[in-house]
Amino acid sequence: MSAELAVLNKIKNNLGMYCVDNKLFDDTIMLDISGIFPATDLSTRKIVLNLPAPKEFDASTRIKIFSSDIVAGDNYGFATANNGVTLITSSMTNNAAGTDVGAIYLSDLMGNNAIKVTPSITNTQNFGLSVGINSNKCVVGYFNNGYIFTYNLDGTNETLIQAPPGTSYFGWKVEMNETKIAVCSNTGQAYLYDLDGSNGIALNSGKAVSMTQDKVIIGDQNNGTAYIYNLDGTLLTTVTPSISVPSFGVDVDISDTHIIVGAVNTQTGNPGTAFIYNIDGTNEVILNSPLNNYDLFGNAVAIYKNQVCVSAAAEDNIHLFNIDGSYIKAINTYEDNNSAYITGQALTMDDKYIFVGDSNDEDFGPRAGALYRYSKI
Repeated sequence: MSAELAVLNKIKNNLGMYCVDNKLFDDTIMLDISGIFPATDLSTRKIVLNLPAPKEFDASTRIKIFSSDIVAGDNYGFATANNGVTLITSSMTNNAAGTDVGAIYLSDLMGNNAIKVTPSITNTQNFGLSVGINSNKCVVGYFNNGYIFTYNLDGTNETLIQAPPGTSYFGWKVEMNETKIAVCSNTGQAYLYDLDGSNGIALNSGKAVSMTQDKVIIGDQNNGTAYIYNLDGTLLTTVTPSISVPSFGVDVDISDTHIIVGAVNTQTGNPGTAFIYNIDGTNEVILNSPLNNYDLFGNAVAIYKNQVCVSAAAEDNIHLFNIDGSYIKAINTYEDNNSAYITGQALTMDDKYIFVGDSNDEDFGPRAGALYRYSKI
């Protein structure tokens, strides 16, 4: 096989189409791969196959997004968020600013026109451990650095918010809305700040967080509880499940009307669970794993209006439900050309799309990573 055809086979997706610069093509295409793989000896060569221009994107197909400079070990797709226009994706062990320091990419929802951002402080690893976004800024967690970082969506105006004294692994999970930032540490502390880092408020313990414009939810998997607050730190509701499950609160998400809480089971042979509630914690709906086996169902959850999505990372599936718990469909994220990886560690959705991170994807080498975009239709 020629080097050119090898490249084509490498980037061909499982729908029988090629995806280059996030445009879909049939088998008969014209491609210029100059600059797509600049680190290889193919960087000045072209593949010229006749016939049509690229097809328009069909919303029913999958798009697989990579960073433009992706290499093995980047862990691209470890965390992701979007505001409906701009997508933020972390590459948690990218080496651009130092060994495993990490980077984030700000792009459109196709992964195009990406701006790469690295932190000004590079004394630790895993910048991009967690991310959040609002209409004009983003927030980034940095593993055990002692700070979280905010930026404008063009990557400028870096601002640092320092951890309170005695707080370890600050930035384990971060989230933001138009006025506030919420931060969780890996040791369980949770805080609420103004966007400039002022007016910090300590919340109940928890390692998972999500926000709307007027409320914040904290998930505390150690105590099997979720807490809902106003943005002034007033506790509104404490939510616990009606059945005994492990790790209730491992992940959470919130909309204006409902919340969803994940309760992943890490014991082999036992399925996980997710729970939907009204915003006041009433009307519990229990979502069980459709396969009823050890699949890490509930390790990541997302909600948007009248639908929820639950990752089952060990089976490489994500499951879409209506808000009343009725099942819509499974989306399988497994690819035969990758081995022994788990998808769904990062999960977010909006009105049209579900974004799923797979930081262990192997298309560009072990743990290079990828981000999948699926249509909800």
